[in-house]
Parts: sequence; structure tokens; C-alpha cells
Amino acid sequence: MSGKTQFATRFSRKFKAPLLNFEAIPGISRKIFLSIVAQIALSQQNIVIDHGIDTYKQRQELRRLLRKAGYCPIIVWMQTDINTIKRRLKNLLKPVERARSYFETLLDQLEAPENSEHPIVISGKHTFEGQLKSVLSSLSKYDS
Repeated sequence: MSGKTQFATRFSRKFKAPLLNFEAIPGISRKIFLSIVAQIALSQQNIVIDHGIDTYKQRQELRRLLRKAGYCPIIVWMQTDINTIKRRLKNLLKPVERARSYFETLLDQLEAPENSEHPIVISGKHTFEGQLKSVLSSLSKYDS
């Protein structure tokens, strides 16, 4: 709804990194989600994960797992205004009541990253090229 899946998909294609989109697997448990991430992490290849990190606790759990596997996990947080998200949900989910219910569920569960998590924040209103430039600029600081 904010454009994060589109960004994650294009980013993973551009850098030939596996994309793990767990929203695409209905009903997957957290335990299986983490098990799949752990198995893919054995490859030591860069990984793009979309969904499954909506709360601080979920992100912390995933960070621990990835650090144990030798990764330096980085959060890219897509910031989009609420009206844009509502409009996208209304177009995606019919009837409108279903979109409203889904939005309210998301809003109840979602926890924005804390400053201590050092997220890379990008805007859902920018083009992929602008978002990519912002992410790559921020990532270059991790190498320093």
C-alpha cells in the first residue's frame, strides 16, 4: 500500500538478490518464516525481505537471527501518507469495508522503527530511481 513491495521487487532484481515476500504465502507461521530466512541466510547472499517485520519485536528477532548468520541487517522504511495508503487499499481490496478493516488491522499492529534501529527512510511518493539513490547513498555510509 505504500509502495514497499514494488520497491523491494525492483531492488532485488537490480542487485540479483533473493526477495522473500512472506505476504505472498498466506497463513505462514512466524516459526516457518524464520526457518526459511535461516536456511537462505546460509547462502551468505544478500537478501531482501518484504513483510514480517512490522513490530520492533519481529525486527529484533530477525536481526538476531541474521547477525548470528554473519549479516549486517538494514531496515529500509517506506514512509507514505495515510491518504495514499487508504486510496491504494480501496483500489486493491473490494468492498470498501474490507479495505477499511485491513487498514485498521495494519495500523493497530505496525510499529515504526526506533532511531536506535538506524532505519533508512525513503518516501513512497518518489520514483524508484530517487528511492534507490537515497538507499544507496545511505548504504555507502555503512562501508565507511
